[in-house]
Amino acid sequence: MTIEQQGWGPITAGYGAPLRKTLQHRHGQATLVCMVDGREVLVYDIAWCRDAGDWWEHVTCNTSRESVHQQREVHVFHLSDVVCLRDAETGELLQSQTPDPGAR
Repeated sequence: MTIEQQGWGPITAGYGAPLRKTLQHRHGQATLVCMVDGREVLVYDIAWCRDAGDWWEHVTCNTSRESVHQQREVHVFHLSDVVCLRDAETGELLQSQTPDPGAR
């Protein structure tokens, strides 16, 4: 698959597509997102986008099983800052990548 810089118009897959697809496939299942800065974010669902000029997707995620209107925290991050995805219950490594911190 050839990745192109996001332009105006329909949103296309960027370099983060493999991670994004895994997170979307796990819809509602607890997934631990390990960030390059050492943070770990517990994620249940995501919405994603790529801004014009970006190479990587960014995501907004639900961090609890409660509805988005009831939860207190929402996280937004770029998939370029992700080291790996783990099943939050078993610790199983679902996917890993070499991050590209700060890349957009």
